[in-house]
Amino acid sequence: MNKNLPLESLRGIAALAVVLFHFRFTTPLVDNPLIRNAYVMVDFFFALSGFVIALNYQNRIEHFSDVVGFQLRRFWRLYPLHLATLLFFVLRDVRFSISELTHGNPSPPMLHGEYIPKLLHNLMLTQALFVDHLSFNWPSWSISTEFYTYVLFALTLLAFKRRRVPVYLLIICGACLINWYWGHGLRSSSGLGIVRCIYSFYLGALTWHLSQHSPRTRKSLIPACLLLLSLIAVMTLTESPVEMFIPLIFCITIANVAALHETSRLRQLLSHRVLVYLGTISYSLYLTHAIVIVIFLALISRLGNIPMIKDQAGYIIYNTSPINGTLIILLGLGLTIGLSHLTYRLIEDRFRHGLRKKQPRQTTPPSDSV
Repeated sequence: MNKNLPLESLRGIAALAVVLFHFRFTTPLVDNPLIRNAYVMVDFFFALSGFVIALNYQNRIEHFSDVVGFQLRRFWRLYPLHLATLLFFVLRDVRFSISELTHGNPSPPMLHGEYIPKLLHNLMLTQALFVDHLSFNWPSWSISTEFYTYVLFALTLLAFKRRRVPVYLLIICGACLINWYWGHGLRSSSGLGIVRCIYSFYLGALTWHLSQHSPRTRKSLIPACLLLLSLIAVMTLTESPVEMFIPLIFCITIANVAALHETSRLRQLLSHRVLVYLGTISYSLYLTHAIVIVIFLALISRLGNIPMIKDQAGYIIYNTSPINGTLIILLGLGLTIGLSHLTYRLIEDRFRHGLRKKQPRQTTPPSDSV
């Protein structure tokens, strides 16, 4: 399995940006254009996943059994941690419902008619396809879309042995048009979120296909400029008529960072073990930070009422002082990283190979990890 340490690091940085995006407290760490628009980092995940999945599997899907084997590997990569985080939210609902029944409320959330169907969809990873709003561990909507995008991509590889570029282009254009006219652009989550995922994922796969024969870049200048361009695009192009071009900028950046020469300074910087480890636990960062947020909000509600305001996008923000908000978020990041370290070791790494005996530990995960 091919690995690329700079790409692992970028995955970790993007995951931290999404975590900060969901920690809504008044602080310069969040109140800046980069983090306010960090929801598009999910599209970075999709594009990066398409790039590395194509890199590793483009020529390995020859028979339907290969599709099954590929999807089983994807299942064991994604599902154990998803199930564990889902269990946390179910247990929280159980506790809350028992409390409500004890206090005389005959209709707690778990007894509502939609609860069991929503739970079943989360168990089947179909929540982003058939539930019209986010439920339980809300970031998992993207895992739902990516899981079924993997199925589509594997079948695409099986059905089209040659001339894949026109097929990729057709899928990309179709997904872009559908999401542009009937979805919410790069804000689509439930419902047409899978179309958003397909768009960015296939852009990543196409980018790898077109760049596989390009020589390694021996200097850091072009990739560094493209990284800067990606940041500027996140800060300025979101919710604009050209928003759908942001994943394309991500893809070009990914391809150039992947092509960095081993001796380049940027590659050495992005191969720093701290950044690489953030990439290693990025899936845990992404799925567990909602748990930390829920716990934080429960504690805050007990400590006292904190005024809430809405930002320009309509999101609720807890109006703390900048110092308190910064301290809360730093503590939240620390707890999220600590929890992610544990879930990576105990769940992700343990079940990566299914129920078989655990394989010898790798320094970094396969680079096709989410």
